[in-house]
Amino acid sequence: MSKISQRDASILARRAEAFAAPLAAFAGDHAWTAYRVGWSLYHAVRLDAAMQSDIERAYALFTDASALFEARKDDFRQAKALNGLSLVSGLLGRRSQSNETSRRSLELLEHCRVTAEKDKTDRLTIIMKSLRGLAENSATAEECIRSAHRGREFLELLPIRESDPDQYHRYRALFDRALGSAYGRSRPRTIETLRLSEDHFTKAIAFFERITATQTAKDSAKSKGKTYRELSRTRRALAAMLKPTDSDAAFLILKAALQAAEKAVDLYTQAGDDSHWNQYHLAKALRDMGRTSEALSACMKGVRLLESGRQEYAEEGHRIEWMSEKLVVYDLAIYLAHELGQSDLGFELSQSCKARSFLEKLLGRQAEGKPVLGGPGKTASDLAKQLGDGEALIEYHLGRHGLSIFLLTSKGLTTARIICDRASVEARVEDFLSLMRQVPTENTEFYLSATLRDLAQVLLLPVLGALESICRLYIVPSGLLSYLPFSALPLPTGGLAIEKWELVDLPSAALLPPRAALTPKVSARKLLVLANPTLDLWNAEDEAAEVARTFPEANVVVGEKATKQLLADIKGTTHLHIACHGQYAVGDARGSRLILAADAHDDGVLGVGEIGALPLGGVDLAFLSCCKSAHGRYRAGDEFEGVHRAFLTAGARSVVATLWDIEDAVTRQLVVSFYKHLNEGQPKSSALRRAMLEVLAKHSHPYYWAGFKLIGAA
Repeated sequence: MSKISQRDASILARRAEAFAAPLAAFAGDHAWTAYRVGWSLYHAVRLDAAMQSDIERAYALFTDASALFEARKDDFRQAKALNGLSLVSGLLGRRSQSNETSRRSLELLEHCRVTAEKDKTDRLTIIMKSLRGLAENSATAEECIRSAHRGREFLELLPIRESDPDQYHRYRALFDRALGSAYGRSRPRTIETLRLSEDHFTKAIAFFERITATQTAKDSAKSKGKTYRELSRTRRALAAMLKPTDSDAAFLILKAALQAAEKAVDLYTQAGDDSHWNQYHLAKALRDMGRTSEALSACMKGVRLLESGRQEYAEEGHRIEWMSEKLVVYDLAIYLAHELGQSDLGFELSQSCKARSFLEKLLGRQAEGKPVLGGPGKTASDLAKQLGDGEALIEYHLGRHGLSIFLLTSKGLTTARIICDRASVEARVEDFLSLMRQVPTENTEFYLSATLRDLAQVLLLPVLGALESICRLYIVPSGLLSYLPFSALPLPTGGLAIEKWELVDLPSAALLPPRAALTPKVSARKLLVLANPTLDLWNAEDEAAEVARTFPEANVVVGEKATKQLLADIKGTTHLHIACHGQYAVGDARGSRLILAADAHDDGVLGVGEIGALPLGGVDLAFLSCCKSAHGRYRAGDEFEGVHRAFLTAGARSVVATLWDIEDAVTRQLVVSFYKHLNEGQPKSSALRRAMLEVLAKHSHPYYWAGFKLIGAA
């Protein structure tokens, strides 16, 4: 065990004791030790002398130190701990938290008073460093520019210009780089602001060149490489603006952009490292020069670096956050693969940024010998073998570079690419969902039809010709497309998608069930129903009674007896039906939950964490007859934290969930019809389609019938 690890273990051992008595002297010592070890871990990672996952430990240590210093009302040390927390938050991809902790640090430092000369210098240094963090990471270019100019003012107040000129030059370079980045992304973008950006990057490089000490120069090599990388981006933007009026000048600037990108890679290589961002910007420069094949090679290097870096994070949340801003590398690689006709590679890349952490949870169950819906990531040819003649899988990838559609049948893979803006597509989905929350009127009916027609034009029309003989369609959505009922999309030949296909959602193509997967025979099915646990859903009890009559064996529990304890041991249960209230809170990982009956030991709230731990390996279907049970907290990479995903994590082969609040009487009609068809021997996808069509015949508005989704096995 390293010295850092030994000290870290000692800190963890005393943590509870320190927080129990934060004002005690030993708690102050603990906080200071946590702060210093946090810095040791941070610097070790920066020097590649520790694992990237050590940043997670540094994050925890700085968080503890900050909380204890705050409890002790030690503003100065709290500000120092927050400065460290800001840096490690940035490394973990938590940019907004990094900025917020920098601001809190500044507020504390601007009001605290220090008397010792060393503390005065430390105070100015931390203010300068906090401003540098804001200059590099603030959400707006204006705040970046303000922070950079203020930071340079504080830098000039420090004695390091004479005492440590190398450090002075380093910080001058960093502030100029921040200004270059800010002007490069300021809007509206003009040739003048891009020239200003280029000028600041050039100054930053000049300051880096003035560093003479070998160790400082080595430490700054990657910072200088990042400056060249940012310079390359500015020059590409400048070339694009000049191209319509001066193509010769644009070409020369584009060549300079490529040279800057190559220089960034060289500097990182000299430091014994590389960066996915280097390869990404190199790929962009090569693409703009028309060297598409080389661009894809560079981009794939970036992807491999990302895959390697992701594995170094032990915690699922940190892996997701670290990847969140880096998915554009996959976006570009998918775009380039399509340009070169490499459909299989594009499909593989699309899978790589779909529900990775969720898939890993399921594979963890597989490693433990528990049932799993699908399997690990598979090639297009592997998946094609799992599709029947009348089946197809459509995977969507909605990214920065447009929409990629991958259509897979038993005959092979075809692709389509649509140039569109992700934000505009998702805005149309939001428009549709908002209409589902309104009382239908003549005006909303017109707007609803136009919205669905626009979405169908983008999502279905490009591949419609290949779906002529298809009767079951598996859909792997992307982003907010997960909230879109594809069943309601109109077809140009007339009718709706639900009238042509059985529809099944999958979080990932890798979860396509094997063709040999069998559902329980009707005679062997056993149903557990939990209904109306809060005593205010009277239709739910009638629904439960009617559903139970369609099963050979059913256990119906209603009212105050419908507690979550019944889910802890459901051995032999093949079908689970829950009719209760569902709750969904935007941005709250714990906000998606089901409300069951409370008892003397429990409040009845069934959160996603508890659901995911349930023993549902024998459950073929969990039907969640609850409002918005298909909603959840969306995270980058198509990661969702919601009750429907939690039931799949727990082992259920499939889930029926809802996209919005649905009227009780219609819900009852659809649910009863679904189970009637299911227990006549129909597959789940066919039973749901037939039930939806029966409601559609009486209520044409999609509010009444399109809110149900089947997710998982058909």
